[in-house]
Amino acid sequence: MKKLIIGAICIILLTGCGSEKNVKQQDTKQVEQQVENNANLQKTYQEKEFDLGFQNKTAVKLESNDEKNLLLKIDEESINLSEEKDLYFNFNFCKLKAKDFDADGIKEILVLFYGGASGTFQDFCMVKYDGVKWMSVPCDWNPDEDADNIKLGKNQQLRYRYFKAGKNNIDISYDVYEDGKEEAVKKVHVKIYFNKKKTKLIAKYA
Repeated sequence: MKKLIIGAICIILLTGCGSEKNVKQQDTKQVEQQVENNANLQKTYQEKEFDLGFQNKTAVKLESNDEKNLLLKIDEESINLSEEKDLYFNFNFCKLKAKDFDADGIKEILVLFYGGASGTFQDFCMVKYDGVKWMSVPCDWNPDEDADNIKLGKNQQLRYRYFKAGKNNIDISYDVYEDGKEEAVKKVHVKIYFNKKKTKLIAKYA
């Protein structure tokens, strides 16, 4: 009888150990799969070195860690660009530029997005150094509202945008088309520049 009891206890212990081992193996596989998934989601779209006005060149990298967040890494300091804008563009069509718009000796970083069938300019983000850290600069310009802000005539449409970085401002120009005409009838410009405190970008239509 004692031998039967001892045998039953051993079977229970062995079964329990086996179950625990299986659970640990499953947990390990889940962690490995999650790490693999995260690695697949992490994608670098642009990577450059800029002379931004510091002693050494600065490494700038544009990447995403999932379908919604677009990150700009400046010497490994990460700025989430998606906090300022709902970025839904094809990130393969993008450019990184650097220019000192506020004339403080440190260049701002521009991320330009291109898309559509013809690969035209769609939107941009600006990142500025405030003396301590890098930060995304808010902007009044909303490309989705341009048709409302620009006074169009009857049967006129906005079709294309062009981006140009001036000395201390950004110029975004549009071609205006009319029904039945192949050539653009006029261009409309949006001037974007810093406010007096140099903390925000404002847009002026002309």
